[in-house]
Amino acid sequence: ARAALRSLGQSMFQAYGPMGIHVCNINIGGIIDSPKTRQWTKKEELTNPTEIAEQFLNVYKQKSTVWSYEVNLTPGFTSRKVNMRM
Repeated sequence: ARAALRSLGQSMFQAYGPMGIHVCNINIGGIIDSPKTRQWTKKEELTNPTEIAEQFLNVYKQKSTVWSYEVNLTPGFTSRKVNMRM
């Protein structure tokens, strides 16, 4: 299902971009902080909804010469859990 949504977003970006319509698929790879989700895990492992909104605003403000068609929002703590290093 995710691959299909990603492909749809890319196709829409290619189809509507020339018309000046910015299409961007934004993936949120974490649990969004809310009163109900706070009981699921530690607070520091929840994704701040204000920070998510800021990223949506950043995509909205992009100039058409540098549009993104896909953005992945991933909590920083996940890189420590899977031992990702640069």
